[in-house]
Order: sequence, then structure tokens, then C-alpha cells
Amino acid sequence: RCRRVNDLMCFVALFGLLMMIIDCELRFAVFPIGILILTRSLVSLSTLFLVGLVLYYHALDIRLYAINNHIVDWRITITIRNIFFIIGECLVCAIHPFFDYGKSKSRLSGLE
Repeated sequence: RCRRVNDLMCFVALFGLLMMIIDCELRFAVFPIGILILTRSLVSLSTLFLVGLVLYYHALDIRLYAINNHIVDWRITITIRNIFFIIGECLVCAIHPFFDYGKSKSRLSGLE
């Protein structure tokens, strides 16, 4: 199950990156605002889904570690280092562009 979740996380991350590239290219080509909002919304949804998958993966990993080491309570396996690692991974996965449509009409509005 962990392997499948990891594969799904990779797919969702690549989908989000692809949608960010498409969004940037559409902004340079000055496409209608509706299409830009759709692409940015897909980026945000993929980011939210990716953070959820990261949390789910670590929950599975902690449970698996507890089972393999015959630990009755899974809370014993969590350390401060693990908590900081999970929070850091979620923060890195949560990076995505903001909604900033309508600020500038120039062709390079994404670079300002």
C-alpha cells in the first residue's frame, strides 16, 4: 500500500508541475481569465491532494513500523525528528503560485 501511495504522490506532483508550466505559458500568451483560473485551480487541488497523500503515507509508514517491531501503541514510534520531517515535507509540497489575476495586463505579468 505504501508503494502505491508513493506512486500516486509522484503522479500528482508531476501533474501539478505540468499544470504550473501550462499556466505560465498561458499567461505569456494572454489567454482568457477563465482558462487561467481553471489551470490555477487544478494546481491548487493537486497541491492539496499531494499534502493529504504525504500525511497518509506517513501514517501508513508509522503503523507499519509499529507492526513490524511488535509495538502495541503506534504513538510510541513517533519522535520529534519524525514530526519535524513530516511538517517540513508538507511545507515543501504546499508551495504553489498565488491567485493574482487582474493585477497587470502586460505580457510578462507572471514575472513582475
